[in-house]
Amino acid sequence: MGGAEAAGNFETTAAADRLFDASEVHTYTNPAGLLADEAVDLVSICTHTDTHVDLAIAALRAGKHVLVEKPVALRAADARRLVDVAAGANTLCMPAMCVRFWPEWAWLKQRIDDQAYGPVRSAVFQRLGGTPPWAQEFYGDVARSGGALVDLHVHDADLSGGASATRTPWSAAVRSIMSRRSIGLSAARHT
Repeated sequence: MGGAEAAGNFETTAAADRLFDASEVHTYTNPAGLLADEAVDLVSICTHTDTHVDLAIAALRAGKHVLVEKPVALRAADARRLVDVAAGANTLCMPAMCVRFWPEWAWLKQRIDDQAYGPVRSAVFQRLGGTPPWAQEFYGDVARSGGALVDLHVHDADLSGGASATRTPWSAAVRSIMSRRSIGLSAARHT
């Protein structure tokens, strides 16, 4: 990109190096305006978790392709509502499980599937990090965000249960925990 150095997000100095012209971007003050715009083909739902399903369903019903940020929903019944609408749509609906596309995880999935190192006997996942400094009110409300178990662990559950060829008792336990009505609570409360 023209001599500009990339650090984190791309930064450029010349207008010709920009990925897009911000003056050409249309903005909306509400989702209905966006969904009514016939020039919009795809909607990426990157809102608070407790709004994902209703916004995704509205986008599908408006004839848009939909990319839904993870976790798609906090309750299995809500996810099922979205699945049912998506099944009848003529557009695509996909969860934004970005980790699936990371080369390291694709490599790991291939090793699990081809059992290059033998069958998986156990798996330990650890997430380190703090609460994001932005939207602390949302992330601090487990009933709305699902807490770290849902917001971050969903990637590990996806890899171990959804992306692997074989299902382990552990992945079955995770699916059981995540399908319960109160998945925003800690796993210990589900025992």
